[in-house]
Amino acid sequence: MKLLLLLSSFLIILTKFLDVHSTLSRISSPEQERNIWVRQWMRKYGIKKVIWGIFLISVLIVGLSFYLVLKIYTEWYFQWLYVFMAIVISLSQLAVAHSNYMGKSNVFTRWLMKKKHYRF
Repeated sequence: MKLLLLLSSFLIILTKFLDVHSTLSRISSPEQERNIWVRQWMRKYGIKKVIWGIFLISVLIVGLSFYLVLKIYTEWYFQWLYVFMAIVISLSQLAVAHSNYMGKSNVFTRWLMKKKHYRF
């Protein structure tokens, strides 16, 4: 189970990296960012700093979550929930990275853009 949890954590970090890399390859202005909070941070601190800062925060959250599920929340259902959520998060991040690389929306990103905080 530890190996599965480790692989799940690695998958989240890998897909977040793909999201970061694809975003950096496409974005040239904060106005292209759909998340209004992130857009404001990009204007204030710069695009690259914000994107890599979000990546770092993501890695720290994954690391803390991995530690907690190994040391504190050791029941089988917490560990399987961690694996399930890792799959959901990774698929979401992969869909966003795919959309960024292809330069067009996919089913997930079209659904995401309908959410209120992602509107222009």
